[in-house]
Amino acid sequence: MARRLYSSQSRAFISGVGHHDNHVTTWTAPLPVLDGLPATGHDGFVLHDACWLLLQRAFQPDEIPLGRLLEVCQSLPFPYLGSSINWGHYYGGLYIPDDQCHYPWEDQRTEGDYNEKMYSYVQENPYNVPEIPPLLAMRLEHPPEWLPKTQRRDCFSRLPWEILEAVAIKLPTGDALGLRLVSKAFLPLISSGIFWASRFEAGGDRDFIFEKRKSRDTTDWKNLYRLTGHANNSPGLRNRKRIWDLIRPLADLISLRLAEGPGTACEDRSFANLTWSKVVGDIIEEASLRYPRGFCEGCRLFGTHRAHVPKHLSKISFSIISISNVSYVTGVRLITEKGPDICLGLVSEGNGVTREVTALRGFILAAGSRGIRALKVVGEDGSPSEWVGRPNNSPITERLARFNSVAALEVGFDGYKIVSFGVSEEVSPSVQTPKVQNLSLRETALWYPTVPESTLCVNEMSFPGENPSSARYQPIFWIHFGGAGGRYLRHITGVSICHLWSLGGLEFHYDTAHGPAGARKLGRYKATITSKISNFPIDGAGGELIETLEVGFECGDFTSIKITTNRKRSFHSTGLIPSGPMKPVAIAPGTTLTGLYCLCTKQVGVGPATFILKTSVVDKKG
Repeated sequence: MARRLYSSQSRAFISGVGHHDNHVTTWTAPLPVLDGLPATGHDGFVLHDACWLLLQRAFQPDEIPLGRLLEVCQSLPFPYLGSSINWGHYYGGLYIPDDQCHYPWEDQRTEGDYNEKMYSYVQENPYNVPEIPPLLAMRLEHPPEWLPKTQRRDCFSRLPWEILEAVAIKLPTGDALGLRLVSKAFLPLISSGIFWASRFEAGGDRDFIFEKRKSRDTTDWKNLYRLTGHANNSPGLRNRKRIWDLIRPLADLISLRLAEGPGTACEDRSFANLTWSKVVGDIIEEASLRYPRGFCEGCRLFGTHRAHVPKHLSKISFSIISISNVSYVTGVRLITEKGPDICLGLVSEGNGVTREVTALRGFILAAGSRGIRALKVVGEDGSPSEWVGRPNNSPITERLARFNSVAALEVGFDGYKIVSFGVSEEVSPSVQTPKVQNLSLRETALWYPTVPESTLCVNEMSFPGENPSSARYQPIFWIHFGGAGGRYLRHITGVSICHLWSLGGLEFHYDTAHGPAGARKLGRYKATITSKISNFPIDGAGGELIETLEVGFECGDFTSIKITTNRKRSFHSTGLIPSGPMKPVAIAPGTTLTGLYCLCTKQVGVGPATFILKTSVVDKKG
């Protein structure tokens, strides 16, 4: 059974309970949902009735803001050959991500490889769990009484038990119970009904058992906590917890509010003489989107806010949300000692991360295909702050990190996060070129897994073709196969190259366990029976090095690669596409090749992704 979230006459509605027709693979919802033709080419978003009921519980005592829920759903891509929108998570471990063919920032279909260990419970009804009522009927026969004694050297023992209990309630369960090792005054906590009951309130680690919230019964809360642990959970309870853990972050997304107030209107003439440097997600142009069919990956742009940085800035705050293990920046708040806050994007009241700063020189950003995942603030002294959000598994750029001073900010957003982040300096009307165009490739590009160190020569003069520093989403991924100073070169035993249709990737091999962890493979690919794998041995222990590289292109595809060593041994690997003219990749004089980097390009029909080798990363000599 399911419901349908839909819009009609600019308002959002939720249907009654419908059903799935297995014969025609469609969902049927009660009228009047399908009275008229859908304005956007589709009839809305389907969700299980049990999930809807759980979402209502998560919002109680408030109503679910349907308009906000619809905006969030419209911000999520609908993959080709998929059956639902892609939330960016794997449904609590139900699906296994394909890390061989995809980078972490790429959208993946959540269909295909299932976790077979979860088959036993994922189809259980997560709302009506028959095992819960008997558990709730347990009563505490004889509540234990503790009479803690005051210890002269124990400051905690001098406090009333009610205060100690209140402190413990604010802590995670493990930390609270650990207080017993700090002070004997906390020993009664193990039998405190008030403490164990707090674990079942909103935000507690048993809040998915919402049937007992605000209960005045003398429930055996400690025993109920034990019996609802993962090891003891019934299939229905396990599925309840899985769905509940997915719903809680959704409640945070829907609770975000669009910033309003002075200074955020993009048509303000005070921005006319400003030029902008930006970092963006993989924004799909609305003109070519054909929503929803054309929105299979990346993100959409719903609106833009701009604001001047106030002269008396004292703090900057960011709203952060998390979906699974991925964080996103949703809004920005500029704070002064006097005057109202200036907000941009979608902001929350309670989840802000604040940095004290009196002037801004820029930002270091981590950007995924769906938007800005994390950032560092570069203050007046030029030093960056700690990360706000989680940058893990995201391309990182310093494109916006080196300004004399930031005059204004611009954020573009979809229904729940920032998808474009821009900064500007004040320049004269005759200067229309953003400063970012005068920076180096190291400073401007989106790099994965991290920005190359300044000791490496990225050899950018040999970087042909597309400009990865433009305001598009073009991550560069790189490997440092030789290690810092070439420390791993003598351990290299060979390189293998995988061709799918064009080049799929290459991998360096090392003797025994030597070599850089996680830096052996350039490109993400999975060899199949139609793949062509070529191997070229390299005598690293004997001093053999890669001396020159040549690459072949045909119709924009990277079709072949030729490697020549300092022993004048060559290896030319080609794919199924005939190789075009070979072009040498220039290596700076006085340097040794120790790494490679490339752009990723999606190509339909040749696997999830191929890559285009552009140039090399080399270590400076001396």
